[in-house]
Amino acid sequence: MLLGVLGGSCRHGLFGPGPDQLRSASEDFERSLRFQDYGGAAQLVVPPRRSAFLAARRKEANDLTITDMEVIDVQMAPDGKKATVLSRMRWVKLPSVSEVTAEVQARWEVVGNGWLLVGLVGGPFPELAPSP
Repeated sequence: MLLGVLGGSCRHGLFGPGPDQLRSASEDFERSLRFQDYGGAAQLVVPPRRSAFLAARRKEANDLTITDMEVIDVQMAPDGKKATVLSRMRWVKLPSVSEVTAEVQARWEVVGNGWLLVGLVGGPFPELAPSP
């Protein structure tokens, strides 16, 4: 009976990352952006987009400060392998001293055993905009 319970609890892992892992990845990405840990944020971006993201961050150096991010909605695809996270983001980009507030759509996909960001619509990261 114990083996049956353990087997049943492990079976969930066979289906890949779920909503809890998505929430964690999204929060980690947002936290990394807020603390200007762009290397950490880049680890949550699909490999083909990482170098462009990091190059843009090096170019802008400390000109961008994310002041707040708040998740508004999460939409999971029926297959559970894609999701869109809608957030409200606030930032200041020098030389402006005005804070900008906008809604951003983060598009996530399951890659391997985890969720990775494949695109970001809106916000101060044009290099993460989805390809047309």
